[in-house]
Amino acid sequence: MPDAPSKPILLCYDGSDDAYRAIEFAGSLFAGHKAIVVSVWEHYSLFSGVGIHGAEDSLMQEASDLMAADGAERAGLVGFDATPLAVKADHGVAATIIAAADAHDVELIVMGTRGNTGIRSLLLGSVSHDVAHHAHRPLLLVPSTPLAEARADAAQRG
Repeated sequence: MPDAPSKPILLCYDGSDDAYRAIEFAGSLFAGHKAIVVSVWEHYSLFSGVGIHGAEDSLMQEASDLMAADGAERAGLVGFDATPLAVKADHGVAATIIAAADAHDVELIVMGTRGNTGIRSLLLGSVSHDVAHHAHRPLLLVPSTPLAEARADAAQRG
């Protein structure tokens, strides 16, 4: 088993099974190590121009705080000494993840990937893809279970 990094690891968590799978996998490699579990939120307004943006941001911040705490608890279950961090994305989720990694001088960024392709990827974008292309720190991408299984099946067939 590799030596644990000397700096914390940034675990990206959005509440999805894919994100938790990435945390579990990283835990199998770095149990006992310090981690920061980041949950990123973006301002979204259902009521543009109504003047309740502060209330919306407060609700989003609270939800993100809860998400980060849930991720930190789950990271603790797989062996990390984890701290939650909720961050507002002012310039995109990927840029916010990279900025959080820099601010906390992490050794490694860990995130899950769903493997969206085609129109779905075009419409939804891919945070993991953007982080992979712009991060200047090591990055561990863990594919979703369905994506990993589909890739394994394709490799066996072809």
